Amino acid sequence: MSRTVFTDLPRFQQLQTLFASHIRDPQNQPYQPQKHPGLGEMALEIEPRRLAAYEQLFFNNINSFFRNLFPVSCSVLGEDRWLELIREYMQKHQARTPLFHELGQEFLLFLQADYQPRDDDPPYLLELAHYEWIELALLVDEQEGIYLDSPPQANLQSRYRLSPLAIPLAYQWPVDQISADNANLEQPETPTTILAYRDVNDQVQFMALTPLLYELLVRLEGNNPDPLEEVMADMAETMQQPAASLATLALPALDGLLQQQVLIPHPLP
Repeated sequence: MSRTVFTDLPRFQQLQTLFASHIRDPQNQPYQPQKHPGLGEMALEIEPRRLAAYEQLFFNNINSFFRNLFPVSCSVLGEDRWLELIREYMQKHQARTPLFHELGQEFLLFLQADYQPRDDDPPYLLELAHYEWIELALLVDEQEGIYLDSPPQANLQSRYRLSPLAIPLAYQWPVDQISADNANLEQPETPTTILAYRDVNDQVQFMALTPLLYELLVRLEGNNPDPLEEVMADMAETMQQPAASLATLALPALDGLLQQQVLIPHPLP
């Protein structure tokens, strides 16, 4: 990927841009300031082996961070393809954050916009990476959980909202089942629905959801929920099911979520 040294920048910034381009893509962006007017005389000569060590240091740091954050994605792709993907990320993606813990989201943006999949790359790579990233996202979320000493029982007349530290997720692929030994999957007809949440001990947990419970929790996101009875009635109309039947199925699960403090009474008692 070609990167331009902008001549309208101060010379030291032109030199920084040239150096950064080389670190990102040493094979295609040689570090040759002497070929750029005004830069050769101000640039210190860097011994090739020292430059190569610096290149490798950057690559290894980024690779190590992403390998730890996306271990299943790495194992599914295999070592060689994974390293190629890391290099492609460095070549193509311009991260917008200086914060290390936000780089995982930058990798997801790369997979969405810049990544060029190969024929043998798994079609679920973006979803799998998102599923792996969500744990870190919840761990570093600065919002405080709302925890009650005695959570109430669910009833249809009350209002409930989802904890700010709980995220209902829906994937086209069974991301929770993928591994290096179980990588060649067929896409199922129904989505995989999961709840990710940070519990009272600040540990991230994952829970499989039925499609009904997923739909209900999505409707309980936000700060101004309707009474549960109205939410269930609206769902019953959409799904063309009796509201009483949906309530019978949902209330026991909602009771459990209230006890786990994933659901919160609104307003707070």
